[in-house]
Amino acid sequence: MRINFPELSTQQIQNLRDAIECYREKRLISSSSPPVLYIELTKNCPSRCIFCRPRWNNHPLYTMSKEVFARILEEYISSAVLVSVNGWGESLILPDLDEYIDRIARFGPKIRITTTLGYQNQKALQSFIDNDVFVSVTFDYADKFLYEKNRKGIHYDTVIRNLEFLTREMKKKGTLSQNIRFAVAPLQSANLSQLEKIIAIAAHYGVSEIELTPLFARRINPNLLVYHKKKTCAVLIKCAKEADNSGIRLHLHYSPFRELYFKEHAFDLCCHPWLYGFVNYKGDILFCDHLIFPRYSRYLLGSIYDERERVWNGERVQILRLSHIRRDRGGLPKTCNACYLNGRYADHEHVLAEEFGRWVVTDKNIAERFLCR
Repeated sequence: MRINFPELSTQQIQNLRDAIECYREKRLISSSSPPVLYIELTKNCPSRCIFCRPRWNNHPLYTMSKEVFARILEEYISSAVLVSVNGWGESLILPDLDEYIDRIARFGPKIRITTTLGYQNQKALQSFIDNDVFVSVTFDYADKFLYEKNRKGIHYDTVIRNLEFLTREMKKKGTLSQNIRFAVAPLQSANLSQLEKIIAIAAHYGVSEIELTPLFARRINPNLLVYHKKKTCAVLIKCAKEADNSGIRLHLHYSPFRELYFKEHAFDLCCHPWLYGFVNYKGDILFCDHLIFPRYSRYLLGSIYDERERVWNGERVQILRLSHIRRDRGGLPKTCNACYLNGRYADHEHVLAEEFGRWVVTDKNIAERFLCR
């Protein structure tokens, strides 16, 4: 992903600088608005992935209202440099997704989306091209049978057809290398053997980045990579070399077990409480896109209808920032503690500023720095 900073407004640039300065100086009161904004347009997802098991499919109440979206545009978009149009659900199912994207694009931020590409929505796909949207394609099985078995309700042929369209059109615009990636999520023992084939498919279509997100689940889950250390290391070392030969960068999202903890790349203080805002479909605001589960409702910072200053500098967010600074396990959500424990690395923070670049784990790190044999 690449943010075209010369095309951003003075307000957007200054807001990002202020946010990074507040983060760097560990201030409890921020002088900025969140420069990174996640908008959960819908919580609906018709697919029935076996590792997800959502409790919803297609309920109109789980889609963001026009009123909430208009409020976001009014209060937050003009200061954001990066806007992601997804949350728990699959935004590609929205028939008017292209209209949402077009309205956000008028303010000039970089737009991104995470999607399976499993639904046909030609207007939305064309809007991705027209507005240089960064598309993170969740793609964790290369074989059609296994893909459809694990992601029930999604047709593999639809995914490939959409992928072919996007990569072809991005190539015409010269944006292919910077506007699409594969996200192998989750990476688990069940699909480790698929990784080499996924790299081959990425190389075939010109996808130059693959993010690996290890399965995060209860310790009793036998698919956790911690129970398959030797196999995991062997596969990743081999695949890192294959990726390097194909000009593909592998990005390890976080360490699946301690032997793969790259201390110099893991963040020592999460930037999300200072840089991120997540607005769910109801208009509730959180500080991180990982806290989308109902059990994290007690960490809500406020509502889209509250004054921005009250949300972004209120007592709740100050307590959360202080808990991060002090690494207070009791005051942090379990997901935050897990991020620190497992050495979570950057997703796209490195595109915001050079100082976040150290958080990226590259293919050479994976190939040359493995500590387990």
